[in-house]
Amino acid sequence: MRSLAAFALVSVAMLETPTVFTVAERPLEWDELSEETFDPRWMLPAAPPEGQPNLLAEMEQLADLRFGLDAPDGTRLETLGDFLAASRGMDFEQRSAWWNQLQAQRPELFAEWGSRLFLLTFDDFLVGLDWKPSKEHARDGIIEGQQWTLGEEAGAPWSELSGDVRLNQAALWIDADLAAIKQVENDYASYPDHVGADFEAIYPLENTAWRGRDAERGEFSGLRLYFRCDLPFPFSDYECDLHMLNRRDARGRLVTDIYSTSADFHWLAGRDVFLPLFTSGGEPAGHLLVRVYGFDLAGVPDRDHHRMDALRASVGNLKRLAQAVPTATDTAPDAIPRYAIRGVR
Repeated sequence: MRSLAAFALVSVAMLETPTVFTVAERPLEWDELSEETFDPRWMLPAAPPEGQPNLLAEMEQLADLRFGLDAPDGTRLETLGDFLAASRGMDFEQRSAWWNQLQAQRPELFAEWGSRLFLLTFDDFLVGLDWKPSKEHARDGIIEGQQWTLGEEAGAPWSELSGDVRLNQAALWIDADLAAIKQVENDYASYPDHVGADFEAIYPLENTAWRGRDAERGEFSGLRLYFRCDLPFPFSDYECDLHMLNRRDARGRLVTDIYSTSADFHWLAGRDVFLPLFTSGGEPAGHLLVRVYGFDLAGVPDRDHHRMDALRASVGNLKRLAQAVPTATDTAPDAIPRYAIRGVR
């Protein structure tokens, strides 16, 4: 039987509220990147091995298409940005009628790209109340690409790992600017409230956030993040010390790389590439996010669907939340958006 003192301690603990804190960035030079901050050796290759599925290349091709469509309201739709922006604010029935009218104009375009365009455009289930990351849905707005596998050609440290390094791919349209996306991504205090979240703890590690500017690469930033997640019986949980790097690639696009060498993983790595979209009038129309991601938990029989569920949860919550943030002044082409790094304990 518990003593009165024990009950008192429980009561006090129940009254305690989590403490939200912020982490400040410190300056860092690119040549100072290391195992303590971000080891560039753990960046995934820019593309899969030749002959394997490349969702990023496919989305780049789609973003470069010229549509040549006339919307029912008389608007000319030439770019992917035109097409997606024109679908804003429609419910499922309105969007379906709009879609059918456009499809009749260029059936050959929709025969080739219709399945991808449908997934990007019809996202009403994702933003609705019934969305669950563990349940794939035809109208969740997420394109799920085929896996690709890293081999010996990737070099160390990838070639030193035992077993296959299989990476999942996904893409979706986020109708938001980079400032909003990065603001949501770095608000770790809100992560336990994400749909489908199973975090027991998540917070940025203090004194591990940094930002710098390189003459060749432009601005870059990053941090280290700790999280602990529950696992189903008979397993307990797993811990992760995640390293993150934001940078601009050779085409000026924002890229985010992640990896972990934590003991609970054989490996974990991922990469986001944000393709900016514009209307033919030059107005911003959000971003195509293309993600490559994978992991192998040590001592846990994880499956491909577990990895895809985790990917779907992450990008789905990011889209839902970022699209609710007001548009800010766009970031300079060689800069990384400023964001607050918030954690909770």
